[in-house]
Amino acid sequence: MMTLEVRAGLRFGEHLEPTAGLAAAVLVRLKEPVWTNPSQGVYGRIDDDRGYFGRFEEESLAGEVLVAIAPGIGARYTF
Repeated sequence: MMTLEVRAGLRFGEHLEPTAGLAAAVLVRLKEPVWTNPSQGVYGRIDDDRGYFGRFEEESLAGEVLVAIAPGIGARYTF
């Protein structure tokens, strides 16, 4: 995982400094996570009255690279 952050602030007088920033986390997968079914393909009831069961095909759960972006604000006041 790699996290990048950009932050800027303005100083008001000698004591107050509000800031705003943007952080981005970059996640690179090492192993592909895959949804798999048990041999019978049953994961629980969808409808209790009729007794239907859910089944899902084998499929990748995440891409090779995921990016999460988080804005942020802050303030610092020195006494």
